[in-house]
Amino acid sequence: MDAQVISGAALRDAGIAATLAAEQAEWRDRYRQAAWRWIRNRFAIYGANFGFSSEDIRHHAETLHIGEPHHPNVWSAAFSSFLRELRQEFCVSFEASERSWRSSAHSRRLPRYRVEGRL
Repeated sequence: MDAQVISGAALRDAGIAATLAAEQAEWRDRYRQAAWRWIRNRFAIYGANFGFSSEDIRHHAETLHIGEPHHPNVWSAAFSSFLRELRQEFCVSFEASERSWRSSAHSRRLPRYRVEGRL
């Protein structure tokens, strides 16, 4: 069973990396900057202990007019990559799940995370 879990995680990570690698570096950088800007603004306002989802970050990026990626899956891959980076600086935990408000997401459930402070 452990080999299957490791394989599944490795395949997931490889898929995320491949999806991001196919996107233009300029778009990836704009997304990353927008995501960090949103997190740092929230941290400045609330300190530790605020929640967020991938849709919060995406909405902020869209308001900054970063443009659309070459494929819709890039949004999720970019968020996954950002979340890994975020966890290097902040204590981030799973809070709950919520329904997506985007019609294109067909009301799927998304994880909601909580920033509990800096590491």
